[in-house]
This record gives sequence, structure tokens and C-alpha cells, in this order.
Amino acid sequence: MNDDMAAKTVANERLITYSWIAVGLASAAAVNAAAWFFWPRLAPIAEPTDRLLLAVQCSAGIGFVALVMMQGLWRLPDTPQAEDPFANAESREWKINQRVYTNTLEQALIFVPIFLALSIRMSPEHVHMLPAMMTIWCAGRLLFWAGYRHSLNARAIGMDWTTVTAMLAAAWFVATFF
Repeated sequence: MNDDMAAKTVANERLITYSWIAVGLASAAAVNAAAWFFWPRLAPIAEPTDRLLLAVQCSAGIGFVALVMMQGLWRLPDTPQAEDPFANAESREWKINQRVYTNTLEQALIFVPIFLALSIRMSPEHVHMLPAMMTIWCAGRLLFWAGYRHSLNARAIGMDWTTVTAMLAAAWFVATFF
């Protein structure tokens, strides 16, 4: 392959990646907006500590997602050589599961503190967004996993759902100071 063909291939892959990212950003914005308007309203929770307790309970969703993902890391059903963790003989599927699991833990480290802090500072009438945001974030992680297994570009949708939800929570938290 000559340099021009290689450059065109890379440019083509970039366009495909940007397309997946655009779909992810648009759908993340749409699902968060839909949640704002259509998620079932909870009774306002006036006490910040009670909102925090609700947020902690909602955070169990991350534990459930991680638990499901962790099931993909069993070595016994993988290649026979994968039983030795030092052989570097795991299947592609196992490696994808491991990367998704690790990335989910990394993303949770970003989202959870912001989510918990937001729960304390948010208006009591907006408490319905706590389970909505957690649901969208967890769905994003599952979409990331499914997308990763489909193609490297397809993981963008789930990553966008995760990132947009975290960024909205962060922006909302900062806005509570003004």
C-alpha cells in the first residue's frame, strides 16, 4: 500500500469514527433531555442528606453493571492457555471485556463523586434526575461494551452517553454555586 492509499484509509476511518461520535453525542443529548421532561417525578426531597441517601442507593447501579461485566472475565471458558494469567494468551473477546471493565471502573471514579455532590446541592424538585442520570450512565456503559464488541468505532455511542451524563452532572453541580 502506498502512502496516498494509507492516508486515505486513515482519513476514511477518522470520518467513520466522527460519525459514530456524532450519533453518540446527539443520542446522549436527546436521552438526557427526554429524561428531564419525561422521567417519572419523585416527591421533592428537601433534606440534602436524604437526597444523598437516594444517590447512594442509585449508585448501586454501577455495582450491578460492574458485576455483570466481571462475569466476562472468567478465564476457564476462554482459551486453555488463558488459565495462566502470565501467558498473555487470552482471547480478543476476553481482552475487550477486561478493557471495558477497567474503563467502567475508571469512569465510575469520575462520575460517582460528582453525582453524590450534586445530590446534596440540587433543588428538591429535581430529585427525579438522580435515578434518571444513573440509569443513563449505566446504559451508556452497557452500550460501550456492546459497541466495543461490534467494532472499535461503535463504542463511541456508549462512551458519549457516559461522558455527556458526567459532564451534565458536573456542570449542574458548578451551576448550584451561582
